[in-house]
Amino acid sequence: MVRESTCPASIYQASAMRYEAFVQARREYVTSLAHQMWIRRGCPDGSPEEDWFSAELKADQEILGELELGLPA
Repeated sequence: MVRESTCPASIYQASAMRYEAFVQARREYVTSLAHQMWIRRGCPDGSPEEDWFSAELKADQEILGELELGLPA
């Protein structure tokens, strides 16, 4: 008899749920960083992608740094 927790479908579902939680947490973090960057730039109109892309890059560098891949944080 196969235990439910070791069933491949259950493992996949658990992994998918962890991934979705990671994606949501990253998005919330990037949103916060982008807002902080926008405020530091004086709240200008018209270029939200500048802060968003900078925040994504910073978040990814921090995540990779935490994984100790030898990349600068």
